Amino acid sequence: MRALADKNAKKTRPIKRNVYFEKAREIPIIARKDVLVGGGGPAGLSAAISAARAGADVLLVERCGYLTGAHASAIIGTFCGIFNLVGGRPNQLIKGLTSELLDNLKLHNGLSEPIRDGNAAIVVYDPFLFKQLSEELVLKAGAEILMHAWIADVIMEGNQIKGLIIESKAGRQAILGKVVIDATGDGDIAARAGVPFRLGEKGFMQFPSTMFRMENVNQEKAKHVTFAELRQQIRAAKETARFRLPREDGLFFFTPRKGEVVCNVTTVSKEGKVINGTDLVDLTFAEIEGKRQAREYERFFREKIPGFEESFIDDTGEIGIRETRIIDGEYI
Repeated sequence: MRALADKNAKKTRPIKRNVYFEKAREIPIIARKDVLVGGGGPAGLSAAISAARAGADVLLVERCGYLTGAHASAIIGTFCGIFNLVGGRPNQLIKGLTSELLDNLKLHNGLSEPIRDGNAAIVVYDPFLFKQLSEELVLKAGAEILMHAWIADVIMEGNQIKGLIIESKAGRQAILGKVVIDATGDGDIAARAGVPFRLGEKGFMQFPSTMFRMENVNQEKAKHVTFAELRQQIRAAKETARFRLPREDGLFFFTPRKGEVVCNVTTVSKEGKVINGTDLVDLTFAEIEGKRQAREYERFFREKIPGFEESFIDDTGEIGIRETRIIDGEYI
């Protein structure tokens, strides 16, 4: 029998053409919750805090070692859309939990006054404080947090999502939830559950950017540079052919830290074609190209913009993806 078993084993090939057959395995269930939230960005924070305050037993699952999503990973640095301008003065549109967060950041000197940008106003925040205070708000509400957990799949019964399968250093594990909320940036849970979706609008997805911070900026000189002047300088630099600057509508903002600015000036595409933020090859290209652009814009700032002469890039974020899956829900 042993010889026969060995002979049969040789015929069992897990790799067949372009398919690998994974061995079935038991996955331990590590938690059962009333509400299971996937993704710890602004949407996930709001969902977890609100559900916990309503009395639910909540677990927030996040792939990174921090909350706030792309605000931290892509070092966005600014909150946009919270304020508009009424009579030239900033008017707060979004309140609720947003107000709590803004108040906490102000209390710790981690938030700027609203800065005018066209018909809206932008506020700049301290990224470390945003991460740390977000954790405090979630925990204070009574929710739990599980970090470094990548959502690998969903657990389904019929058309109902009953839980998530996560992958981590601890291996593959399962978490069950009476309610599962998809707060991932790319609609990962919905996609794995078979929910219909589109990539962008009519096949077009907004171009991503690599944000970066610059240090040792002379604020007294740089604060007089308007957005219009910056964009005019970018256009003029491009015409000299000494700089490769694909985006002209650049912005930079002073952070609450002395001599530091956050720059939103890059735009990444593949020869004008959109980047698919759910495709590993596109994402890898975007990460590499985004850093290359950041260095080129650093050279431009140092040579052309007053106050940046002795500045340097402190760090870049991950590629900042603006748009991928749009879920075809009950309403759009």
